[in-house]
Amino acid sequence: METSASLTLNLGVRWEYNPAPYDAKQTLVPNVLPDGSQGNVTYVKADRWFKNNNIGSVGPRMAIAWSPNNKTSVRAGYSWLFDTLSTFQ
Repeated sequence: METSASLTLNLGVRWEYNPAPYDAKQTLVPNVLPDGSQGNVTYVKADRWFKNNNIGSVGPRMAIAWSPNNKTSVRAGYSWLFDTLSTFQ
């Protein structure tokens, strides 16, 4: 949506599908009950760290660009992003 020759505004939404991470090596994960009543923590082999897929991630996106002259542009953006785990680490 362009508002003038030197100002542009973009609005939208983004849908993300984040499946549960899969581990081919079947890493040991804690075998923990949700209420914490199991006593000592034990470990079991599992191919996933958790079972639920995140399919409902819809977030807004906004961006604005302004060009005061032919040599300069100023841009800014904002969005909600979803990540089930810190995959950047």
